[in-house]
Amino acid sequence: MPKKAFVHSLLRGYSGRAPKSVKDALHFPNHQSAQARERSRRRKPPKYLKIVYNGQYMRVKVPTSSKGRPDAAPKPTTQSSRGNQQSQNKNTATSSPGAQEIKLAKNTGGQNLASRRSTGTKRVLKWLRSNLPVLTLNFGSICILVGFSRSDVLELRTLTMTGQITFAIYNLAQPNILWPSVLWSTLFASVNAKKITSIFHERTAEVVMTEEQERIFVDFFMGHGVTPLQFQWIYDKAKKMKVRKGTAIIEKGDIVDRIFLVVKGSTHNHVEGQKLTADSSVPDAWIGEMAYLDWFYRRHEEDTSAGDAEESNALKFGRGVSMYTVLADEDCDVLVWDHDIMEGLMEKSVDLRSALTRAMTAAVSAKIISLTIAKVDASKSWISWLSTWTAKDGSRVQIDVEK
Repeated sequence: MPKKAFVHSLLRGYSGRAPKSVKDALHFPNHQSAQARERSRRRKPPKYLKIVYNGQYMRVKVPTSSKGRPDAAPKPTTQSSRGNQQSQNKNTATSSPGAQEIKLAKNTGGQNLASRRSTGTKRVLKWLRSNLPVLTLNFGSICILVGFSRSDVLELRTLTMTGQITFAIYNLAQPNILWPSVLWSTLFASVNAKKITSIFHERTAEVVMTEEQERIFVDFFMGHGVTPLQFQWIYDKAKKMKVRKGTAIIEKGDIVDRIFLVVKGSTHNHVEGQKLTADSSVPDAWIGEMAYLDWFYRRHEEDTSAGDAEESNALKFGRGVSMYTVLADEDCDVLVWDHDIMEGLMEKSVDLRSALTRAMTAAVSAKIISLTIAKVDASKSWISWLSTWTAKDGSRVQIDVEK
């Protein structure tokens, strides 16, 4: 048995201290003295640094000045590093303990702020990843809702297509994929994509025109929202007609089943004794547009079963029948469309229907204003009526107007 083990087993019954004689005989080292024990009692407890790293609370013991920082690998010492280390040791020796504590507190505060930011960012990203399908579904619903509030067809179809795509993505992200819903959403999105392509092409396509076509487009169609491609459709469907001076374009009592546009020259007609014009220099160069709009409205808004009876009533009461004769004041160039051809053009595109309706409505408004002004100019003033008024007893009213 080793010597130390034998001594420990021998002195196990004592209270931690062996007799001095035994210690001297065996040369057993004495325990700490009373002064050493007192110094150990007065020794300050170790300091700990509380930090949060990656969401975990940690306590790190602050190393004493005699020991290096834990887990710090020794750096290779060179001549330059030795000089720098000596200067750093001098600066550390000259610096006060209070400054070191302030510097440590600043570093700790910056680390805590950075750790809190990184933790918040990770939490937000984790929440987004876990709730991404629901967010996608809500985004698609909002797009469809906003699309229904838009009046432009292109915006409506674009937002609706976006909503259908998000619905398909949501269904694909589910654990159990609902393939019928995915297929229907994809089909709706594909139809809207095709319509969007055609509408965009209709609005932005470039068309080669002659000088005469460009003049007609600028004077009669561009101001009402007709695009160059739409004008090309309208112009290709029109019949070109030249009318000699004094020739009637349409006569009173004829059934109006065509629309005329005087693109060059001027005409005149009389309504209730008042003269109206259809001049190519003004936007009311349309002829027969009121009868066409009335026919188009009745054809699309009323029941088909009552269409024949309504047609006979229209002829009976004057609807669809010309109320005046239109004569050419000079040689005129006229574009002519049958009602069926114009109906086909307006059904080809919603944008084209709106633009043509605006153009014809503007012509109707201009004619009404022209007729009203003509009536006012031709009517007598109240003074002229009073000056010719005679009562039954022969008394008269005489009015002298100062000039």
